Amino acid sequence: MAAQKKQLNPLLKLVLDIGPLILFFVANSKFGIFAATGAFMVAVLAALAISYVMTRHIAVMPVVTAVIVLIFGGLTLVLHDELFIKLKPTIIYVLFGGTLVGGTSARASMNWRERSASWSYACSTSVAGVVRRRRSTWARQSVEPSSRRAVAFSLSSVSSMRCMP
Repeated sequence: MAAQKKQLNPLLKLVLDIGPLILFFVANSKFGIFAATGAFMVAVLAALAISYVMTRHIAVMPVVTAVIVLIFGGLTLVLHDELFIKLKPTIIYVLFGGTLVGGTSARASMNWRERSASWSYACSTSVAGVVRRRRSTWARQSVEPSSRRAVAFSLSSVSSMRCMP
């Protein structure tokens, strides 16, 4: 008899996924980018630990995200340069988008190809955001239409993932 993986409550999973990000934005508005970066790094590690304690496994995506947060957050704090933490979302989208684009070249199901194409779009909007960064502040950059489209896609894809095996 194969042991079945424990699944997190969907609401708890959502909190563990976006809780560190919400903490980052709240801390950034109250204490500044450097304090927010430190809080974000601790919160990401705490979310991974809670997920592991409750399920005895960790998905690849949160681990990759945590590694990038720790590397770029660490660079932000050590070099006292906020550019590094600001590049984190773009780097994550490029990594995941590139991975999914690679999935389209393999003999994948149509559902996989559709999702890959959508994430490729999200990845391209994050790259476009970097190009536009020169003309706008980071605060305005984070709520520009391309970023909103990427967030809207991410939220809309959650419902389609329920039907995946």
